[in-house]
Parts: sequence; structure tokens; C-alpha cells
Amino acid sequence: MDATQLTKTADPAAARSSVEPLYYGRTLSTGESVMAHADGVANILRAIRNDPELISAAYLFSVPTLVQKPDEWIEKSFGENVAGLVRELGKMNDLSKRARSENKESSAAVQPEALRRMFLAMSQDLRVVLLKLASRLQTLRWFVSSQAPGAVEFGEETLAVYAPLANRLGIWQIKWELEDLSLRFTRPQEYHAIARELDESREERLEFMQMAVQR
Repeated sequence: MDATQLTKTADPAAARSSVEPLYYGRTLSTGESVMAHADGVANILRAIRNDPELISAAYLFSVPTLVQKPDEWIEKSFGENVAGLVRELGKMNDLSKRARSENKESSAAVQPEALRRMFLAMSQDLRVVLLKLASRLQTLRWFVSSQAPGAVEFGEETLAVYAPLANRLGIWQIKWELEDLSLRFTRPQEYHAIARELDESREERLEFMQMAVQR
């Protein structure tokens, strides 16, 4: 290994500082701030796996659209592994956008199993799939907080592709929230009915516990 490569370590704080001026004032196609999205994804990943390379890649995800020779730019400061994660995530994002566009034009359902297999096949490092899942979860959270248009489409795609993918990989922390938020957009009446039932059962459990304590 080249001696200089040993000095290239992933540093999430440095990654964030590097991209903050690049992302200033920029938004994603959903309308979400690029910087806010990066922070959200990084926070989701920290709760699951405190991996400096993974979290650094979360901050650097949009660099390829903003600088020339992004691989060199990222690898020089954060190492080859981080550059590879960002590169593979970009390929996944392009595939997802292309599938969504083709689905609109053909008025046919996206073939979710084929898409999931393609994601797994193209991933040299499975951490990039975790990056993609965390990014999708952050997007859904943003739709909830902003009430911006377009959430239904993302919710349907999530239920068809991303929630089953999280289930297949055993990433339960992300799977349940992907499903929960997607149902909120795609089947709002059912979602609110279930939420009411859960609230009622919770109140009944609390009442039972209070009575037990008193007795």
C-alpha cells in the first residue's frame, strides 16, 4: 500500500466542513436542502453503525454533481473507500431516477424485485445499500415535516423496493420507519385508523397499569 494512502482517513466532521460551502443554498429535486439531507442521513447512520467512512460518504453524496473530478477530490482527502461509496451511491441514485422516469412514461409498475436485485448486484460494498436506505428514510421524514408535494410517489416506490430491501438485509431500524412513513402517504385513511387504535390501546394499557399500582 502506498504510504500516502495510510494518512487518508475518513473524518465525518471534516467531510461536513468541506461540503458546507458547496451545498449552501442548494436543494434536491424534492425541494429539501442538500445540507439538511446530508445531516439527516448522517444522523440516521450514526444510530445504526458508527462507521466514519460511511458517515463521511453521507456528507459527500452530492459532491459528484458540483466539482470536477469528484473521485480524485474525495479520495485525496478521505480515502479510496469513501470515494467508492459515493461513486456507487451515485449509480444507485441514477438507476432509481431512471426507473421512476420510465414508470411515469409507460404508466406501468416498476418491477421491484428486479430493481432490488440490481441494487445488490451493483454494490461492491453493501454499505452503499445502507446509505441508499438511510437517504430514502431522510427523504420521507422531510416530506412529513414539509408536507411538500410528491410524497405519494416516493411512498409507493419505498413500499415496493426499499422497505423489502431493508427487510432482506435485516436492517429493522430502518425497515419499520420506511413502512410507517410510506403508509402515511399512500394509504392515509388506513394509517390514521391504525394510529388511532394504537393510541387507544396505549391509553388502555396505561390505565390498567395505574389501577394495578393503586391496588
